[in-house]
Amino acid sequence: GVRRGRPIRAPPRDTPPCPFTPPSLQEIGDVENWARSIELDMRTIATALEYIYKGQLQPACS
Repeated sequence: GVRRGRPIRAPPRDTPPCPFTPPSLQEIGDVENWARSIELDMRTIATALEYIYKGQLQPACS
C-alpha cells in the first residue's frame, strides 16, 4: 500500500560532501580506449624510428 505520514528525509550532514566522485564505468572505458590508442600510436612511432635508425647504420650502396 501507500505509506502515509511524515515525508522521508535524508539525515543531516555534519561534514561537507566529499569532493571526489567515483568515475562511471563509461568514463573508465573511455580512459582504457584512450590508453590503448596512445599505446598503439607510441608503438607505431617507435617502430618507425627504429626503422629509420637501422637504415642510417647500413652502408650506402655505390
